Amino acid sequence: MSQSNKEVFYHGKDFTKDFGYAQAVTVGKTLYISGTVSIDDEGKLVAVGDMSGQTRHIYEDLQRILEAHGVTFNDVIKEAIFTTDVDRFREEAMPVRAEFYQGHTLPASSAWLQVSRLAFPEFLVEIEAIAVLP
Repeated sequence: MSQSNKEVFYHGKDFTKDFGYAQAVTVGKTLYISGTVSIDDEGKLVAVGDMSGQTRHIYEDLQRILEAHGVTFNDVIKEAIFTTDVDRFREEAMPVRAEFYQGHTLPASSAWLQVSRLAFPEFLVEIEAIAVLP
């Protein structure tokens, strides 16, 4: 596929360039959202030690990115969730996830992949998504 229709977006998180990735990329009618962690627009961790708080911040970020591209969680077709503690995620974060998908069709998912560590040890959750654009 030609990359002539590829567009890169940073959505207020320009510091990600220093880490070597874009927050989102569109190719044709597909939106690819990079693994999203609980950081603010300056790159500072939000909700230290709080699984549900980090998850909420991530889904709020994902929602902002989706809305910037004119879509909602209903348009997410694939999601991957990485966590450092699958039991805590299931207990503390799944209700948060359910709030954001309420009223929307659920995506295909690689859910609850437990990893030994994410990019920084304070990160408890990372979520990436693929959505279809109008």
